[in-house]
Amino acid sequence: MKETMLDVLIYLVEHYMEGDDHASADPDESTLKAHLSEAGFREHDIERALGWLDELSSRPVLTDWAQGRRQPSARIFSSAELAVLNIECRGFLLFLEQNGIINSATREMIIASAMALECGELDLDRFKWVLLMILFNQPGHETAYTWLEDVVFDQRVGLLH
Repeated sequence: MKETMLDVLIYLVEHYMEGDDHASADPDESTLKAHLSEAGFREHDIERALGWLDELSSRPVLTDWAQGRRQPSARIFSSAELAVLNIECRGFLLFLEQNGIINSATREMIIASAMALECGELDLDRFKWVLLMILFNQPGHETAYTWLEDVVFDQRVGLLH
């Protein structure tokens, strides 16, 4: 059996967002649930993952009020956020923002979405998967999604050699 809601989400990225030949392009919810169940995921984790995605897709498109007037700022993480986002995750998030791949509004959405997973501490690899899902579901972030997709999948291919 698969372990967590995050595993369900990663499976969805690998099999549906990437156009796997075995998966229908746009399955209805009952077909998707059946497929995930057949893949070995627990119903509870399937429901939570689909709920997380619904919440993510229902959020408004983000804008950054400070766009064009970017000034360096420091993001202070709460103790709960520190428990979920280790130093590598926080460093990667800072790297993305400092290089203009995401803005501060997207950063806040990423942090909130990672916290909503309720899966404990994320390592950097799993955090990158969360980032992929968020950027995929936010219009206007296509370039950032493509860049991160290359980072995630190139890294996985590199591990096979």
